[in-house]
Amino acid sequence: MKSSHQPSQTLYLSIGSHTFPGRVHFTQSIVNRWGGLFTLDGKGELQLDGKTFSLSAGDLVFYVPGPRHVFHSPGPWKYIWFHFSLRPHIMLDRVFRPDEQFPSAAKLHFEKTERRKVQEALEEAFELEHFSEGRDCPLAELLIESVVQRASDRMEKPTTLDPRIHKAQKILLADSVSDMDTVARKCGMSHTAFYNLFRKETGLSPRRFRERQWIEQAKSLLECTDLPLQQIARQVGSADPFYFSARFKALTGISPSGHRKNFRENCV
Repeated sequence: MKSSHQPSQTLYLSIGSHTFPGRVHFTQSIVNRWGGLFTLDGKGELQLDGKTFSLSAGDLVFYVPGPRHVFHSPGPWKYIWFHFSLRPHIMLDRVFRPDEQFPSAAKLHFEKTERRKVQEALEEAFELEHFSEGRDCPLAELLIESVVQRASDRMEKPTTLDPRIHKAQKILLADSVSDMDTVARKCGMSHTAFYNLFRKETGLSPRRFRERQWIEQAKSLLECTDLPLQQIARQVGSADPFYFSARFKALTGISPSGHRKNFRENCV
């Protein structure tokens, strides 16, 4: 197993593998990073947050930061594990988080070509990280992100929204500076019609929707990276770090630095 390695400020990556020839049972401490485990061969069980996943070759489990892991297998089991942080362009946190609608952990199964692609990406990332002689491995990071994005695409639920509102959401998430009149115009609607339909379809105003996504993105960066607040503010589309901090506190009740501190203390 390789110890945690942080190749850059923008992405944390730690990856390793285990091969158990027979019965195994052990508990791993809470990990304060997003995680994944891909079974290469054999069978095993992974318990996360009270939920047990039965795993066999081709199964990939993703889990949010925080839950304690319990591993169990009655026989041979071989897998690759990896812990990572989410960069802003990775959408996993928008389809996969611990609340009433989204799970804190979930299993996907890959077959044939998809399984081969996932396995090859993870095995190459493992080799790059373990034989890099301490050098940064941007390719390993990109390989892990390809697996994360493939899973994110698979898990994202099909939208039943009005196509105009679905388009508006994409614009709002991609462009943090567009005013609402511009977004409405791009969707072929008046400001009033756009506002009323958006609230009817989502239960939120367009600005509140963008702010909610902005906060989730900022939380991921605060929790999973050591980026300074000024850089996080820029990544979520705020040119002013003071406005970012004030708005974050107004929406969450705590400062960005306070959120990061609380998260890391709770994961110790």
